[in-house]
Amino acid sequence: FDRKTGGFDSLLTNQSSDLKRDLWTENIKPGITYQLNKNAQIIAGLNTQWQQINNNFATSRLVQNYFFLLPTIRIEAYGIFLSYERRVNQPGVSNLQPITIVYSPLYSYTGNPNLRPGISNTYYFNFFKYFNNSQLGIYSYGNISSQKNMAVSQQTIRSDGVQNSTTVNRDGRPSYNFSVGVSKG
Repeated sequence: FDRKTGGFDSLLTNQSSDLKRDLWTENIKPGITYQLNKNAQIIAGLNTQWQQINNNFATSRLVQNYFFLLPTIRIEAYGIFLSYERRVNQPGVSNLQPITIVYSPLYSYTGNPNLRPGISNTYYFNFFKYFNNSQLGIYSYGNISSQKNMAVSQQTIRSDGVQNSTTVNRDGRPSYNFSVGVSKG
């Protein structure tokens, strides 16, 4: 900070969050649908995914190449839908920056360029039934999801009270969601 001009005139590259991310993803998604009968079918697929990522930070460059197999399956029968899917979640580019940002004498954040992509596995259940004569509808929905390599914050506190935070990979605990409802016309 220049007191004479009232502006900033020097870029501190070790404190800069100047970055550019180029992400290229190629997918091949073969799938098949098998009709069991008029009211039931199975839909299955396998998404093969290649990712090439160039992270250009102010002070360095991080190149990442990944290959993923992401299966999906869905069973539909008589108003009941069961499905499974796997997804990939890339960590936020700000979490990857290989710099330490000092916010105050007591708190700083250090990026982690070694973060891996998160993988989520989710199982879904849906049911819907509508009765025309009584105009009554019932439904339920649920899912269970687990994550591997979640990006979570880890904090270190020294004996003098100075705190440093960084982002690390951890396997996540399962999450659950369930709902039931009734509608009446």
